[in-house]
Amino acid sequence: FNGTNNTITLTTSLTPVLGVGGATFSFWIKTDATIDGGLSYNCSAFFGDEIGGNGDSFWGVLDAGKVGMKAGDGAAIMSNSAITNDSWRYVALTRNASDGFVQVFVDGTLDSSGWSQAGNITGNALTILGRNQDGATNGGHVVGIFDEVRAMTGASSSDWIWACWMNQFSNLVFNSYGNVISAVPVGSVIMIK
Repeated sequence: FNGTNNTITLTTSLTPVLGVGGATFSFWIKTDATIDGGLSYNCSAFFGDEIGGNGDSFWGVLDAGKVGMKAGDGAAIMSNSAITNDSWRYVALTRNASDGFVQVFVDGTLDSSGWSQAGNITGNALTILGRNQDGATNGGHVVGIFDEVRAMTGASSSDWIWACWMNQFSNLVFNSYGNVISAVPVGSVIMIK
């Protein structure tokens, strides 16, 4: 994504996956862009939509080299550490709609957490990757290379996020200690490659 006009338009909205109940959005990112776009409706985000009031959601907000998530008119929960060192970084964002609790994981480890707006968010589109659909700063576009983008129902546990990071980071260090019990995923899993 070049920060100007690169996006991917989905044919189906991810609002039912990311806006209702618990949700996890994860991706690998390589960027050195430190956009200072603010954390309100005009932020630069990998995925987001501003419809006014409580219907907004922004996944992968990028500001001052940090990454995070913002729901509705609630606070943006941002990572403590910067991810813009032009190296591949694994980011996982979780949100529980019941209480608005958000967690930001960087490279498989919990980096920050806090409360954004609670409640289901169902009015937005969530159909364009690479841009906050209504962002004013940089047109809402992000700058960087993304890989292994995943949107899942349910707020994944820290153990699951660590295992995903280790599995994708290096197959040589991920150890198997038994047979797979089920190859069928639980909940909705959408993978974009």
